[in-house]
Amino acid sequence: MIANTRLKRVTAPPRGSADTFIRDVELPGFGVRVKPTGTISFIVEARLHGKSKRKVLGIWSEEYGADEARADAKLELALWGKGEQGQSEIEGL
Repeated sequence: MIANTRLKRVTAPPRGSADTFIRDVELPGFGVRVKPTGTISFIVEARLHGKSKRKVLGIWSEEYGADEARADAKLELALWGKGEQGQSEIEGL
């Protein structure tokens, strides 16, 4: 499960390498993306109409942690399940 205590121990991939993704085991479609710069972003992803979709929910901070992002991911996944894209644009994979 993705939790703030786990994110504090995440190390960034080496500069020049690809982003690292960590997926949540309890909520399929929810995860984090770790950039070589050390930025940790919460993401939600799913297959919709045969295409993979990914959306950045926000950047991990003291104000926006794993619990808030998980709640947002549940809402976003529910909207996608109804055929809606939510409030903001979806980033294609």
